[in-house]
Amino acid sequence: STEDSATQVPEKATDPAETTAPSEAPSEGETTPPPTEAQDIPLVAVSLIPMLEEEQSEDGTSIFRYQYQTVTAIVPDAPDAGEKITQTMEERGKEAAGSVEEMLNWAKQDYSGNSSWVPYSCQVTFVPARVDTTTISFSGAAWSFSGGVHPNGTLISCSFDTASGDILTLSDVLTHADVVEALYLKVMDGLERRSQELDPDQSVWNDGYEDIVREHFNLEHVSSACWYFSDTGMHFYFSPYEIAPYVVGEVDIEISYAELQGILKEEYMPEATTY
Repeated sequence: STEDSATQVPEKATDPAETTAPSEAPSEGETTPPPTEAQDIPLVAVSLIPMLEEEQSEDGTSIFRYQYQTVTAIVPDAPDAGEKITQTMEERGKEAAGSVEEMLNWAKQDYSGNSSWVPYSCQVTFVPARVDTTTISFSGAAWSFSGGVHPNGTLISCSFDTASGDILTLSDVLTHADVVEALYLKVMDGLERRSQELDPDQSVWNDGYEDIVREHFNLEHVSSACWYFSDTGMHFYFSPYEIAPYVVGEVDIEISYAELQGILKEEYMPEATTY
């Protein structure tokens, strides 16, 4: 048996440069630290695959382009919730692009073979702003162009409870309905600072913008859905033209989680990252 052992050849030779010295056994009184539990934390994830549908005329010219995403949520501990989020995001995407068929018909009617033709287009995009074991939150935008100086754009968003897959409303995440006034004042302060940054001499906001902003904090109004979570805070947004001229663009005001103590329910505060 000794001779056989001496002539055995390993299946794969080991490169001396790759040889690792065996670790020393812990001395008396020392203990080996327990393995981290981070590996046991299920990975909540979001997949976004860009898609393009294009319509061409008989001469091969692109007359209409529709860009969107297929969004999939992966929640290992709650697969039904992940499927629910996936289905809801598909519905939200179609809702945001509700005029696609109409715009395609316009393009077919308006295209006359002109070489300077710019394709009509519709684009709906989402960005996962926060993804963790409690919350999945998307920010996004829907843009359309059917001629003119510039495209028309609308900001959109959607936030979910990861465990149930349910859409989160503003009233769902607040500690009490009364604290919505505090949020309104914080956003107004943020808008004032933004205006000073853009033009120190005068307000950049449209007349009566305060009333429009307040609508965003009416828990019964559709505008109260215009918010989303990120890793650093809660965002409230206003689409182009909503409270300012088009040149100002999109308006997004972030309230940090530190400022949301007592306003935001603890379960929607982000946990410290452990992996």
